[in-house]
Amino acid sequence: FADIGNTVKLQYTKGLFRIVEWADLVTVHVLPGECIVQGLEQAAQSINEPRGCLLIAQMSSKGAFTDNDDYVKGFY
Repeated sequence: FADIGNTVKLQYTKGLFRIVEWADLVTVHVLPGECIVQGLEQAAQSINEPRGCLLIAQMSSKGAFTDNDDYVKGFY
């Protein structure tokens, strides 16, 4: 996951996959801040099984869309 806390909470618990019900461990990028971990923690309280998250402290941006000359950096 790599979004703001409430969005991650909804992604984790709702929708087609209901990830919280079957994933014992998820990966989480720390860029959004502590709210992402708090959102997952709140969501995991809805079940009675242990859940965990692996924090991704670093990752490469090589090949990212933002490195492409065609990437739009704003709307004018």
